[in-house]
Amino acid sequence: MVRAIADAEEVYYLSNGKYTVDVGELSIDWPETPSDVTGNDANKDYVFSWGYCSLNTPSVSQRVICGVSESGDSGSQIKYGRVLQHSGGDYAGMQRCSAYNTKAHDICKAESGLRAATNGVDDYYW
Repeated sequence: MVRAIADAEEVYYLSNGKYTVDVGELSIDWPETPSDVTGNDANKDYVFSWGYCSLNTPSVSQRVICGVSESGDSGSQIKYGRVLQHSGGDYAGMQRCSAYNTKAHDICKAESGLRAATNGVDDYYW
């Protein structure tokens, strides 16, 4: 899901010179219709039965993040994301896994190939 949204964001950027938080402007199909959409012009959260996807685009941290939670909200135990290519900063174009419990840390370590979180706490970038 993250890759498809991020790739669609990059195509949108090439055509428009900016990213968008409106998925209606992207060439992508959701696996299900969001049950809720919250946010503003800088950040939108699309809530699903399995978790959420957040588009943070006009800010410094232009990224796409999807999180899995038991309750289908933004209180997830693990998040996977990608910092968009043209966002600037040290992590531009990198993938991100954020872990909030031991099992999630194990998954992030396996996915990233890293032994410890990049920021020393809960975010793995590669």
